[in-house]
Amino acid sequence: NRYSVELYAYGVTAETIAQVELAGARAADAAALAYTDGTCAVKTTNPAILLNYLQQVKLVGEEWWQLALKRSESRSKMQRYIGKRRVVDRFCAKVRREIAELYPGVPVQVAYGSAGPHMAPHGPRGELSVPTTEVYRAVVRHFSRVSNLGRDSVRIVDEWRTSKVFWDTGLEVHAVYMRRSKTDLVHLPLKAAPFAKPAEREDVLQLHRQLGEEMQRRRFRTKVQAPPPPEKVMYREVRGLRYVPELKCFVSRDKASARAIACLLYLELLGLQRPSYYTRPRRAHAHDDSDDEDDDDEDDMEA
Repeated sequence: NRYSVELYAYGVTAETIAQVELAGARAADAAALAYTDGTCAVKTTNPAILLNYLQQVKLVGEEWWQLALKRSESRSKMQRYIGKRRVVDRFCAKVRREIAELYPGVPVQVAYGSAGPHMAPHGPRGELSVPTTEVYRAVVRHFSRVSNLGRDSVRIVDEWRTSKVFWDTGLEVHAVYMRRSKTDLVHLPLKAAPFAKPAEREDVLQLHRQLGEEMQRRRFRTKVQAPPPPEKVMYREVRGLRYVPELKCFVSRDKASARAIACLLYLELLGLQRPSYYTRPRRAHAHDDSDDEDDDDEDDMEA
């Protein structure tokens, strides 16, 4: 997409490829530290396992530090940071210009969706993390300049259930899944388990392999997750798409969520209460926002 092209133009893609190649050269050392779950984290109190881990680290630690402390590595990290920031700034500037053209001279307030104080910057396993803090700072930086409200021009809005409940109907949407191919879609209630039927399992597994290879090429991953066992094969979810049963239509998950967030801020500015289906239960405040697993992977912004 357009933002992938900008990341390439600003050198972020090239630096990321170089980083992956460098990590690939040390793959054997990392494999010696990895456990069955594929991570290098030590999560045990067993002295024997800890001692073995420390011995392995001792063998490669000095060489790793020499690589990490090279000036080329620090320059590479800075180049990636600068490139990503420029992409975010260009996006915010574009949104600001479009709003100014539509509503010249009108004070603008931005509704910035947040899943709560424990919001995680990542989505399901295998998805890229989202720099939620940096994006929020960029939005404040751009919109506080052109509004007499200053930093108050960007308001935090609790986005609880905004991607699960459609604003126009007040009812839950359906998740959308790919079955045998990218164009063979099926929609199911959000909490339904999308297990593949026995006759479809081989085709679904083949689609899993195809999508895994595409993800590896697109995100420069050196390792692709193994496909699930046949008895646990599930349809692959289309994360950016939802289905509204009452209207019998597909909608963009993020666009519908952003619209709901904007409407919630509008109600707040009018002094009105949130609809009950967007109101977080009391018991949810005491937990780590477990009901927001569908909203944690990306902040939504709407003016």
